[in-house]
Amino acid sequence: MKPNQTILVTVSKQPAVQVAPNLLSKTTTQIAQISKENNLKIKQHPQPSSLPQGSCMGQTPQPNAPLSDKKMVIYTAQEKQNLYLMPNFIGKELAMVMHALQHHQLHPTIILNHEKIESPYPENVTVIAQKPRAGSFVALGSNLGIQLEVAKKEN
Repeated sequence: MKPNQTILVTVSKQPAVQVAPNLLSKTTTQIAQISKENNLKIKQHPQPSSLPQGSCMGQTPQPNAPLSDKKMVIYTAQEKQNLYLMPNFIGKELAMVMHALQHHQLHPTIILNHEKIESPYPENVTVIAQKPRAGSFVALGSNLGIQLEVAKKEN
């Protein structure tokens, strides 16, 4: 550079980065309107829920996160269902567990020594593993498959 030399500076502005809109708790009608306004492609995955049908319970990317390809995935409430927490049966006697499950018209598969067994079940057996896991949310109205692995108690 020389004294009194002209310097040209170019200032450019990049287009604003589009961010994901907040679709959480919005209805499918509202989401369709927002996607049309923002020219977004939204893939919807219905999930059983106790929330009102059609409301958004989750989205990716998260609200206000950069949206590079104008595509989003949302999870919507499929239908209002009462979900229950699966209890922990591990360590409990099979007879007690069977009584509790039959009270709710549930018929589990019982596994002893890696083989399925049928009623009448042996006495003095304890649940050592279960599916679904304790703490899982389950809908009793659906076709719920419960599997209990049992072992004989050591005396």
